[in-house]
Amino acid sequence: MDNNYGSVWSNAIRAINDILKKDISDECRFGEILSTGFFTQLTSYKDPEFNGSLTDWYIDFLKNEYGFSIENLPDASQEASFFPEHLLVRRNGMLLSTDMLRYVAYCLKLKENSTKIGTVLEIGSGYGGFARIMKAFTPDVRICLTDINESLKCAEIYLRKSCPEARISWDIADADADFILIPVENAQRDLSGRQFDLAVNIWSLGEMPDAYTSFWMDLIQAGHIERFFTINSFMAPVVYGTSDRTGIGNWLFRIDEKWEIEYFETDPKVHQCPLIMDFPKGVAIIGRRTRLDSELSQLKKAAERRFQPVLQYDWVRSALSGCKLDDGTYDITKLSMSVAERTRSYIGHFRIGSGIDDTFFRMWDHYRHTGDMLPASLMVVYLSLAGRFGRGECSKEELILLKKLPKGHLQKHYSVFLNEKTQDTITAYGRILSIQSACDEAIRFLDSGSLDKAQELFFQVASANPQHADAWHYLSRIAMNKKDYAAASAYAAHVCFLYPVYRTYHESFFNAVELLKNKRPDMQGILSDRIPPTAFVTHAYECHLRQTEKDMGYQEGFLLMILAGDGRLYFKSMAEKCRNENLHMQADAFEKAYVRYKIRQHKKTDPE
Repeated sequence: MDNNYGSVWSNAIRAINDILKKDISDECRFGEILSTGFFTQLTSYKDPEFNGSLTDWYIDFLKNEYGFSIENLPDASQEASFFPEHLLVRRNGMLLSTDMLRYVAYCLKLKENSTKIGTVLEIGSGYGGFARIMKAFTPDVRICLTDINESLKCAEIYLRKSCPEARISWDIADADADFILIPVENAQRDLSGRQFDLAVNIWSLGEMPDAYTSFWMDLIQAGHIERFFTINSFMAPVVYGTSDRTGIGNWLFRIDEKWEIEYFETDPKVHQCPLIMDFPKGVAIIGRRTRLDSELSQLKKAAERRFQPVLQYDWVRSALSGCKLDDGTYDITKLSMSVAERTRSYIGHFRIGSGIDDTFFRMWDHYRHTGDMLPASLMVVYLSLAGRFGRGECSKEELILLKKLPKGHLQKHYSVFLNEKTQDTITAYGRILSIQSACDEAIRFLDSGSLDKAQELFFQVASANPQHADAWHYLSRIAMNKKDYAAASAYAAHVCFLYPVYRTYHESFFNAVELLKNKRPDMQGILSDRIPPTAFVTHAYECHLRQTEKDMGYQEGFLLMILAGDGRLYFKSMAEKCRNENLHMQADAFEKAYVRYKIRQHKKTDPE
């Protein structure tokens, strides 16, 4: 396997490596890495009081959902004392963390659905938090942790310090090891053909490029894994310019028919803490591998029976009207989203359900067992209705399914995404570079202090590949280094527009805005929430008309427009300016950014 880990982890690897190289203690090194939030969202919160409130919510959740009291926690499950101090919470004389309690909930769910577990393979093991809790609840278990090398180094620090009695090895042949660390580049050699009672993946399958997702699903489903527990992303939003997300994290529709699904939950309760507004939506699954043809046949028949009542639902009947053929089958190429959308006017409560008896599972399970395109097409309609996305946006799963369906009316509804074109390579410095290689080269320029060269290369990436959020993220960082805080804020806001679920991008935006406020104290009032968004847009457009950077508020005016959720004029103006200065590559990048805003907000009209 190569080392193209995708945009989610490529940047994290560099940051973690920088911390690992520091001349500090292992405890400090681990704490600094964990606090970046790369591994889990729950370790990114800096406020001890907030973390205490989160901990109390998880304590109540365990009690209400599983009848489990923290007094019954195994002694070995208490959080490590060297965990970052702001994340540690003491309750009833025990050291706890929110991440630890989340892993306790996963273990309790597994205990409900699994027999004795002796060997576990955890794919994407992060810093080792789940493995430690799994070991505390099941002392005799042997756990193989596989991840990128940088993550495994963090896990080794954490497990050696928190489990001093445990044997930790990097050798798969070490029969006495409690924890075995397997770098991803050795996974094919060390893991293929090995038997495990349980395979676990928490969130990372949904972040991987599809080549990695395919590799791991093939390994899991090769017949040597008895049970599979996963919780991963679901219904990630896609807007125009970001449809390449369908090439990342396609895990749900790779689960084959040989799993008997024992547990299925969309948007799991353990992640529904009301204190957290932006926890990603996910699906949790526990499956048992079937071995006998007779057992598989029974599962298929059950899936077909479970699907039949779905055809009587009102929205399905509406969606399929005009599609039924004389022989009782359906011509799904005639299924129209406009027909199904009529249900929006009276199904105000329409939302995706959870569980094996719910509509989505019935369709997904039938499709998984039969490959029938009818439930696949109905899943597209269902996800559109349940997601309540606006025009110009949809879920990743809708596009993944559409690419499997024969061309018909449904594709026309999503044409803005399906017809989107991007380049795979660019030409720079006399060489043809892949997009990832170009970004790596630009980051090397940035690290060496060559800001202009890095900026030029990132603009070229943004021009060739309009949805590339990382390019705009680094352009924002470069603008901050050049003390152009208005541009930095605009670029950072645009990254949030492209990838609204990633906390790191939002933090970059807030940092840029704070620097702009400090630079221009006179803008504090305008930048606050005291002025309504309509005033932002008006002010921005008035500045746009004057077209002079000497005019107080010109750059800030466009920032205000972006803060109001409408960045079109900023990018249009910058495109015109770059075109006038013969900076055509930068102009292309700005124009494509402008088009994305225009499509998403087509109901509004430009003030011009």
